[in-house]
Amino acid sequence: MAARLNQVSSHLAGTKAPATQIGVKSQDDIVIVQALRTPITRARKGGFKDTTSEYLLGNILKGVVERTKIDPALVEDICVGNVCPPGG
Repeated sequence: MAARLNQVSSHLAGTKAPATQIGVKSQDDIVIVQALRTPITRARKGGFKDTTSEYLLGNILKGVVERTKIDPALVEDICVGNVCPPGG
């Protein structure tokens, strides 16, 4: 963790980190990228107007597991994007 913090702070300072750099492959690197989205409906009137974002996200994450066949216990970090959530 300390090495990652040094790497990020070096990017902000404009200097290179001593041991790790972006673009340099490490044997510890594992990246899985999967993109799924919910269907599009009309805002405030569409079929999902009363559906919570948590419910939709849960179905998206289940879909990723089904498509990738990954063991969920191996997943450490998940990045999720959301545009114009209700009340936000």
